[in-house]
Amino acid sequence: MLVVLVITTIVIGLAFAALQLIQSQYGSIKRSLETSLETQKLEQQLWIDFHRYTDIRLDTKDEQLNLTNGNDQVVYSIGSDYMIRKKDTLLSGKSSGTYYFKGKEVTSGPVDALKLSIGTKRKVELFVFKQNDAKQHVHYELSD
Repeated sequence: MLVVLVITTIVIGLAFAALQLIQSQYGSIKRSLETSLETQKLEQQLWIDFHRYTDIRLDTKDEQLNLTNGNDQVVYSIGSDYMIRKKDTLLSGKSSGTYYFKGKEVTSGPVDALKLSIGTKRKVELFVFKQNDAKQHVHYELSD
């Protein structure tokens, strides 16, 4: 009877150890999937907005990316650990962005491309751009 109890105790101990390993792996996979989905959602929304709005301007003073098209406007609030579109948080976590206009890096003003580096351990990089039409090129050259 004592042998059966000892063997049962060992088996139950091994089962709990295996369960803990499985739970930690599940948590890791879940966090990785959530990060991946969050990144995909951000990239998809940026692609949609970059191609929907004709005028994209970076305002470093207010830490905003303003996208306008006539009367329609959307604003991205940008921080080092978040990105908010309207009231929707699209990114939470460490990130850094580089903004471009006509292939040159800019710190404010018109933007036609954006490169985001997201994460610290496993960096994910997004690059979103749009083609400027001739009317926009003339408008930007006259306004500069």
